[in-house]
Amino acid sequence: MTMYARSDVVRIRPEGGCGIPHVRPVRKKDPDTGEVLSYIPIWGIDCPQCEAHLGADPQWSKSRFRIPLTPDELEELEEQRQLAEAALEQQRQMLAQQALAQTQTLRGAQPAIDPDDIAITKSGEGVEDGGDGTSPGAGQQAGARAEDYAALTKSELKDLARERGLTVGGTHADLVQRHVEFDNT
Repeated sequence: MTMYARSDVVRIRPEGGCGIPHVRPVRKKDPDTGEVLSYIPIWGIDCPQCEAHLGADPQWSKSRFRIPLTPDELEELEEQRQLAEAALEQQRQMLAQQALAQTQTLRGAQPAIDPDDIAITKSGEGVEDGGDGTSPGAGQQAGARAEDYAALTKSELKDLARERGLTVGGTHADLVQRHVEFDNT
């Protein structure tokens, strides 16, 4: 089984291993000085005698996908995590501000309550007699019914229209007229 070294491990000679030093392969050397300029990024050794001793070493891994990070890499990763969290929080605040602005714009452009859903009646409206104790005529009954329907909200008129099989679209006045015509038929 191959063991993979952390990126800061360049040379290893474990106690009780094969006794031969293992050195990370070099990618580039300075031709004039012989100084190592860069090493191969992922380095693994396949030495059964040394592997037994490296299994518990935190600088080594059995998988090339789980190679431990160096302290510098851990610090950099933590900085990146903090920057990402700050950016995410900033984005959340920006979205919340946009939603608030949109809500305020909608409230300014449209009333919060549909005016067709508000009914204002005068005292004495909808009284079944003509006001003088006599029974109203057919014309007065239709007028009284129209006033009764006008007192309902648009949503109540729509619900009643659905029950009666009438068209539910249109303005408040259209719905009132439909119900009055329905009663007269």
